[in-house]
Amino acid sequence: MPAPVASGWSGRRAGLAPAGKAPPCHGARGDAVIEALLREIRTRMEPIGVSVLEARISHLAYSSEIAGAMLRKQAASAVVAARRMVVKGAVSIVEDALSELDKKKLSDALDPERKAAMISNLLVVLVGDREVTPVINTGTLYS
Repeated sequence: MPAPVASGWSGRRAGLAPAGKAPPCHGARGDAVIEALLREIRTRMEPIGVSVLEARISHLAYSSEIAGAMLRKQAASAVVAARRMVVKGAVSIVEDALSELDKKKLSDALDPERKAAMISNLLVVLVGDREVTPVINTGTLYS
C-alpha cells in the first residue's frame, strides 16, 4: 500500500495542479503565495505522517459578494474609459467645427459669448446619452 499523500490514498503526487502544468500564480508574489501554502499544508500534515511534496492553486473562487463588487468595479472602469473616449471625440469635433468657421470667416460674426454658447451646446449634444430635442431660440442671449 502506497503512503498517503495530500490528495488522498492514491499513488498520485501531492498537489492541486497536474504534473507539468504551470501554476496560475506567476511572478514573485505568486511564488510567495505558493511557498506559504506549502509551508502551511506541511505544518498541518506532518503530525499525521503525510509528506507533502508540492502545493499549487489551480482554482480560486471568491464569495458572491466579493465577485459582485469586483464586477461592479470593472464595469465602472469600463464606463469611465468609454466616457473619456466620447469626450475626447466630442472635443475634437468641436475643434473641427471652430476651425471650419474660422476658414470660412464666419467666426468673426460670433462674439465670445455666442461662441461659448455654441461650444456648450455642441458638447451637450455630442456627449449626452439621450435623444436630442431641438430648441428654436426666438429670443436673444442678451437681456
